[in-house]
Amino acid sequence: MNRILTTFLCFFMVSLMHSQIHEIGVFAGGANFIGDVGRTNYVYPNAPAVGILYKWNRSPRHSWRASFTVGRLIGQDKDSDSPGCEQRGYEFQNTVKELSLGLEFNFFDFDLHELDRQVTPYIYGGLSYFMYDSKYVRNGKTEDAGGTIR
Repeated sequence: MNRILTTFLCFFMVSLMHSQIHEIGVFAGGANFIGDVGRTNYVYPNAPAVGILYKWNRSPRHSWRASFTVGRLIGQDKDSDSPGCEQRGYEFQNTVKELSLGLEFNFFDFDLHELDRQVTPYIYGGLSYFMYDSKYVRNGKTEDAGGTIR
């Protein structure tokens, strides 16, 4: 039943979409850590990530864009494929917040009020700011920068 409802909602929403000057959206997905602790898979989300996006379509060629994303990073050596990491047993959790501001540039005119189907490649550039708690390991225990042992 859930699949039918989801499919119906997707088709229903597509038919209601129109070009807009201001766009607001939310997104949800997953996050994973790739590093010295935990799994070594490049795409294997094990924690949630959510965000919000605002886009101002300034002209047929460019749009200003801002987004805020929050994701949780989890690393556990017990999930590693390496026997040495499994024996070491390190683990950590951290929350990463990202604020991004940038510009999308369309290579072809993308008229927001044209009803015909339009396609254009685009490029995005901007600045991002990350916020997170610094973590390190001392005597086999994970600590943050303030010295709190986890």
